[in-house]
Amino acid sequence: MSFRVATVRKAPRGDVYLDARTLWAWRAVEDDGSVVVVVKDDDSTVILEFGHQGPSDSVIKPLERLSAELTAHAATLREALTREEAESVDVIAPAENEQGS
Repeated sequence: MSFRVATVRKAPRGDVYLDARTLWAWRAVEDDGSVVVVVKDDDSTVILEFGHQGPSDSVIKPLERLSAELTAHAATLREALTREEAESVDVIAPAENEQGS
């Protein structure tokens, strides 16, 4: 699967790599009572924490950006998969009597 280079920025070197095929995310509460989002694959766990100031635009806007980017990426992958499926055609071998035997 390929993407137009002009529409996708070059990825920086990651500190943690998560396998999207085994990815899970959920909200949880830490021992101090603060709410976090846990993002986990088979090997790694990432905790998104929001500070102790409570809900604010400085927390909500980055989460909205993350959510929008993940939704857009999933839609791009879905479109590519649909396009690949539409382009693939099963070739059926002709029956023996149609091959001239």
